[in-house]
Amino acid sequence: MRGKIKWIVLVALGAAYLAVAISYLRSSEVLSRQYPALERSLPVSTNPEVLARGEELAMLYGCYRGCHGPAMQGSVVEEGMLVGRIVAPNLTASIRNHSLTTIEAMVRQGVRPDGTSLFHMPSAGYAVMTDEDFTAITSFIRAYPLQVDRQPAGKFGLSSRLALLTGDLRPQATQVRDAPWHDGYQSEPRRLGEYLVRNACVECHGLDPLRDRGDVTALVRAQDYDRWEFVGFVRSGMALGDKVLGRKTEMMKSRFGSLTEKEIEAIYAYLSSL
Repeated sequence: MRGKIKWIVLVALGAAYLAVAISYLRSSEVLSRQYPALERSLPVSTNPEVLARGEELAMLYGCYRGCHGPAMQGSVVEEGMLVGRIVAPNLTASIRNHSLTTIEAMVRQGVRPDGTSLFHMPSAGYAVMTDEDFTAITSFIRAYPLQVDRQPAGKFGLSSRLALLTGDLRPQATQVRDAPWHDGYQSEPRRLGEYLVRNACVECHGLDPLRDRGDVTALVRAQDYDRWEFVGFVRSGMALGDKVLGRKTEMMKSRFGSLTEKEIEAIYAYLSSL
């Protein structure tokens, strides 16, 4: 009897090992796929007004005092035995080590310098970023003092590799792109709101404003507020009934503080139309 149980255990362990090995091989194929990137040449500005605007946008879009750290020195966003290690790189070093054409391909096209795709940075959202905003942000980062912090390399754990195979974690280079900024997006509130949501909210909420993302509430829940309640929520970071949302409250006050009332109302107009 013991011998039979031993063989059952050995077979089960062998099957599990084989399944993990196949998952690693197939997910490695996904990670190594090559994608073409358009070569786009964009300028760098030293204009103080452009740099000031770039600082506002870098904070709003999560580059500055966000995932990449308080001084854009990079950070380990998440690490665990199953997930692996998700790393936001040192932007002050990256901007100096790569051409702006290469940086643009990573940020707006999701393509790394070696031709493989990014997976965790929301390039599919930043794909809608205008040349003007991109130039302002990259000019600000280039002018920012170099930070010497070095981050460890990212890696994909078993759960991340399974997500690659199931499609829950998709290559940014393959995701659908559209351009809501075309034809004067700033003149129409709903389109301005869509542009701001795609750039400023995609990092946490993802590309679909109708779906929850883990414990992050779907953006469409903005419809629970009236217009003025929503403006107050974005300004204060407190939900209905003056409910404090912990770290999210402080993040909203610091990150979205540069938004004008017109821009907040535009975001509300877009989310209310969904």
